[in-house]
Amino acid sequence: MDDDAEVHDVTRLALRKFEFQQRGLELLSAYSAREAQQVFQRRNDIALAVVDVVMETEHAGLELVRWLRETDQSPLTRLVLRTGQAGLAPEEQVIRQFDIDAYKEKTELTTLKLRSVLYTSLRNYRALADKDLHMDSLLMLMRELPALRAAGPYEAELRAKALLRSGFQIDAAELSLAEAPLSGGTSPRMRVHEGALLRLSQRQQAHLNAWLDALSAAWPQPSTAA
Repeated sequence: MDDDAEVHDVTRLALRKFEFQQRGLELLSAYSAREAQQVFQRRNDIALAVVDVVMETEHAGLELVRWLRETDQSPLTRLVLRTGQAGLAPEEQVIRQFDIDAYKEKTELTTLKLRSVLYTSLRNYRALADKDLHMDSLLMLMRELPALRAAGPYEAELRAKALLRSGFQIDAAELSLAEAPLSGGTSPRMRVHEGALLRLSQRQQAHLNAWLDALSAAWPQPSTAA
């Protein structure tokens, strides 16, 4: 986001063939803070924005950052500010006041450094997005647990398998129920077959374990399952 068309051209050239997690970039351009706001209002999937401080006004970029954070517009989007006139917005003051990932002068932001900033910022976005998705999925699961507690054993197993299919794309055939010991002490727990686990990343496996713990804790007890 910059009012200088040449900066857009140079940036696109510098990021040609850039990949993150084996995926290329979709580059969007805005030539003013006002135009950038319109882009953000149309799109809710922007991972990173590189914003010039000075556009239609001396602090248009800072006002855009403030608008994004105060209105909670695209809260996960990582923000990198760059400027050709650092004296108008001193670095320490900007870093202290604004929720941004980096603040760079245009003269120091070589192709290599720009790519390095993107890798770091996109990793931060990925971590935040994963955490946000995990929290949303856990909230969804919590809403389903009362129905699981009230169900009979057969229905509980069907419900648990349906939840794991929707949350992790695990087929019912890849799930089995490990019964609790007759002596009591622990509730039944869904067991995921190895092939399904191998499809999941380490983060997904950690999320899956949290789900399995919650499902087991909410499993209907024999005395209330009739």
